[in-house]
Amino acid sequence: MKSSRIASKIHAPVLDVLCGLLNLTPRVQWWEALRLRGLPQVTTRITFTDPYVWQRTEAAFAQQLAEESDYLYAASQLLLDVWLWITGCHSSVNESPFLILAKLTRQIDFPPSHIAHCIRDIAYGDKPRVKDLEAMIHSKDPAYRTIFVEACWVDIEELQVKKQREKKRRR
Repeated sequence: MKSSRIASKIHAPVLDVLCGLLNLTPRVQWWEALRLRGLPQVTTRITFTDPYVWQRTEAAFAQQLAEESDYLYAASQLLLDVWLWITGCHSSVNESPFLILAKLTRQIDFPPSHIAHCIRDIAYGDKPRVKDLEAMIHSKDPAYRTIFVEACWVDIEELQVKKQREKKRRR
């Protein structure tokens, strides 16, 4: 199964990041211990990397039965696709395990989905979408603003200063 092959390619970069962030030494032993003991438990605790969940999300949209949790899973899976692409887990958009999901969710009116699609499009080389992402980041729409503030893409203090400047100009 293609998604299982791609899921296994996720392990090496994840292990490298964990060992680096936690400054685990000796690295080789920790890498192997995490691979044998830690990673097998990840999918039972974090469904983000579970191919079964990917398939279930895709099916919910294909059958037009998607609920809010499916919308959020779809957005996160599109962002996972960006990471898989950037780390070289597939060499073309057509090899993406999320190709069908991307097609099924492209027109959904849901800010996390808009953001995820935009970032995915940019990662795959659609440079004009950078302007769309910038517009979302600077949007006054609370749905977008909340996402970017919580993700630390927008500094809340900077937004407050801008708001105060706008109020002063209006006076």
